[in-house]
Amino acid sequence: MTQNRTFLNHCAIGKKGSGPRYLDMFPLEVFRNVSELNYTNSVWFKDIYKYLDEGILPKDLGILEAAAFKRKCSRYQLGKGLQPSSYYILNGVSKKCIPESNVSEGLYKAYDLGGHFLSRILLKILKGIYWPGMAKDAVDYCLGCLQCVNFGFATRSQKLSLVKIAAPMDCFSIDFIGPFPPSMLENFNCSHILLVIDYFSRYIWAFPCKGDTGAEVVRCLPSIFGKFGVPVGLYSDPGAHFRKANKDYVVGAGAVWVTSPVAAKKATGMIEKAVQIIQQVLGKTLDEDRGQWAPLVERAELEVNRQSIEHLGFSPCEIFLGFQPALELETEYPSYHREALQAVMNTDLAFQYDTEEEEDCIIRFISNREDILRYVHVRSDKAKLRTKERHDLGVLEKRFHPG
Repeated sequence: MTQNRTFLNHCAIGKKGSGPRYLDMFPLEVFRNVSELNYTNSVWFKDIYKYLDEGILPKDLGILEAAAFKRKCSRYQLGKGLQPSSYYILNGVSKKCIPESNVSEGLYKAYDLGGHFLSRILLKILKGIYWPGMAKDAVDYCLGCLQCVNFGFATRSQKLSLVKIAAPMDCFSIDFIGPFPPSMLENFNCSHILLVIDYFSRYIWAFPCKGDTGAEVVRCLPSIFGKFGVPVGLYSDPGAHFRKANKDYVVGAGAVWVTSPVAAKKATGMIEKAVQIIQQVLGKTLDEDRGQWAPLVERAELEVNRQSIEHLGFSPCEIFLGFQPALELETEYPSYHREALQAVMNTDLAFQYDTEEEEDCIIRFISNREDILRYVHVRSDKAKLRTKERHDLGVLEKRFHPG
């Protein structure tokens, strides 16, 4: 839907009770130039003013229309003074009536010269005056302020573009977590964690690091590239720790390094969510000694990778590796397959599958993994489409017009 107004308001008022107190009342002196001529030429008030001043009803009114008009006029009264003015009575409170020719001047002085506050604050400032539809006019005036566009809250102006990742190892995202309390691991103090996540499978790698430096990135990435290969690309935020040396190493390995836009937090939302999850797992696993977190990072990584992702239906291990690693629960209460295989191993150390049976097992495993990848791809696309639809509902097409 196209709307001709933009951005809600200036960001100066964001908390309850904030804002200068002297703006609570708007001085009516702004409208001292409202003369009799303004009322007699006003589409809003000319008939009412003429009836109150001279007792003359508008022409072509029937009996019922005349009675309704008189009831309407009973809510107005003429003020006394050198310059006659009309007042609107609302709940016993008199409000000065402002003709349409003076509305723009009043809104400018109340809003543009009054601090660019919210529309509800603007209405509070203007509480001593009245014109028909003033609430809507105040809101529209605030939404159409170009100064507030430049300095106010950012709004959604572009539809969400879907990023489709078709398979594991297509794209990684990378970020640092920390600093944490110093923790010893392999004779060196660790203060940060380097986190890497595969966009398709959500499989993560976590490395305790000495700091959030480019040297630590170059130290940790080869352990992934050497075991699983080089991804198509890496995606990161524009942090100072990701320097040219890191990008040169990744490009030299055969991947592409892509940096997210500045101040676009949602652009790296997946890695930020993974950061939150790994911190929660570590926080719940640690005892009172918070300095012993580094040895627990490897176990936390495995636990996160084993957890099923609700909208995908599988865990990162199942998607990325094709199987679910066994932990203490599986070893304490083994499955039938595990018990049977252990029994064979205990009786015949030289056991081996029949060639055809072995081939069938391998084909079954590969086929099952392909089914998982196809299923995850479909579920992931549906989830992204739902996210896009929710996002696009809040998109306003901005059109700027000279005011």
